Amino acid sequence: MAERLFEEGFISRVDRLEAQSALADAKSESVNANNDARLAMIALQRLLRTDYRIKPTTPLFVSSRPLPDVSYFQDLALNNHPGLQKVAAKRAQAQQLHALSDTGYKPTVLLYGYGQLEKTQAGSLVSLPVGSYGADWIKPRHWHQAMLKYVRQIFLRLKSATTCYCW
Repeated sequence: MAERLFEEGFISRVDRLEAQSALADAKSESVNANNDARLAMIALQRLLRTDYRIKPTTPLFVSSRPLPDVSYFQDLALNNHPGLQKVAAKRAQAQQLHALSDTGYKPTVLLYGYGQLEKTQAGSLVSLPVGSYGADWIKPRHWHQAMLKYVRQIFLRLKSATTCYCW
């Protein structure tokens, strides 16, 4: 058909050559598909140990359910792709490093406390780093509770130790 259109002047020589090339590719793919089908039939015959050609008794199963929208598969790939999860983790890590780099410009807030668990033991001075974000978000009640817990842990460790620590 392409040759006839070329002879009548409707298509150029390049279009005719492209059509011939497409036809040759289609013939080659057809031969390959027939060969693949023959190989599959031979493999099935060997699997079933028969010499005659196998013919299916029922039609092949084809699902007639409609496929979900493409956006469903795109969302699924975005949520479950390990490479994208790694990129998201690296981004979160970079954001945390950026937030951490800002702390060098802010003052560090420390809480100091003196406590004595028993009258027979020496007291202890404890410093508790609260943060470097400024004291506007820290409530005094939290300071007190954190300091008491920290001091109690230190004294319990000293009490369980075999050596005597005196300051």
